[in-house]
Amino acid sequence: MDLTKPIFAVTSDQDWAPPWAMESFLETTGDIPVHIFRTNPCPIVERAFDLGKITQGWHPNLLPNSSHGKTQEMVIKYMVKHFPNCNTARNHTYFTNTHFDRLLFKSGIRADSQIATYHQEYLFPIKDISGIMRFPVFFEDDVFFDYESPGLLTDNLLKNIFSPGLKIFNLHATFIACNTPSSQHYQKFKSKIFESLTESAEIIYNGKGIKTVFTKIKNIVEHKGYKFQCFQNLVDNCLLEDSKS
Repeated sequence: MDLTKPIFAVTSDQDWAPPWAMESFLETTGDIPVHIFRTNPCPIVERAFDLGKITQGWHPNLLPNSSHGKTQEMVIKYMVKHFPNCNTARNHTYFTNTHFDRLLFKSGIRADSQIATYHQEYLFPIKDISGIMRFPVFFEDDVFFDYESPGLLTDNLLKNIFSPGLKIFNLHATFIACNTPSSQHYQKFKSKIFESLTESAEIIYNGKGIKTVFTKIKNIVEHKGYKFQCFQNLVDNCLLEDSKS
């Protein structure tokens, strides 16, 4: 892994997104090899995985009243049952603790993307005390619109985007599908988003939102001659290099 240059990758937290949102998200990302951190079974995502269009990892929820289980051990069992043979994870809301990190490692997780930054330069993999290799995030969509609403300015983002190191973008399917511009917009339409069986014009923002911002960034990156790489490949190559050191 050549960390003297920017390395671009896209991940996504599934976050129980409805099937229509997952389908819209996959259409938007197109040929980018997205790595989806899974929360729940979904035929749209399963089909994309089976066809090799995406790679996947775990997105365990440790918050109270989690549908994944009442205890940390139950959460692990849920993940193993529904998404076997994964070696990556990112916890829901980035919430974790040392005990759970060690449970993840014992369950076969060897890498996560558990640190969120605000467009920081020189991001490199970090080996956690649990044994897990941690890949920091460069762009988190909901953090971006919280900081940059209402204009969604990209000045800070573009200032560091071509600096050396990891440039992991984390996108949520519902935010991309709805072109979400702010937390307020999401909260206003949240119930309709998750209750709708099909895409509704009412919940799609027609102005500048996360979808339009990411499309702009994608075009800038590709115009410079860079490609979005497969996060799973980055992980596997890094782990292989680490095993030889």
